[in-house]
Amino acid sequence: MIPEMIPGIVILAVMIGGAIWQRAREKREWNNGVCAASGKPWLHFDCDSHGGRGYKDGCGNWLWVSYRVDSIANHRSVARRGAAL
Repeated sequence: MIPEMIPGIVILAVMIGGAIWQRAREKREWNNGVCAASGKPWLHFDCDSHGGRGYKDGCGNWLWVSYRVDSIANHRSVARRGAAL
């Protein structure tokens, strides 16, 4: 291996490891659509400009997710909006 490649490989490994860690963290906090602190379901309240979705539970807890840990909830939310139109 060429020594000049080592810093690039290390940076790439840290980026991949960070992405895996963040997705696992979001999935754990999402908790299948239920707030672990209150036991209430997460309710979608906003989307940011980068595609992150904001959820709250009505008890002051909130969550932002950017990975597709909430894809089932998004499909239900879109279906409800489509039916209301």
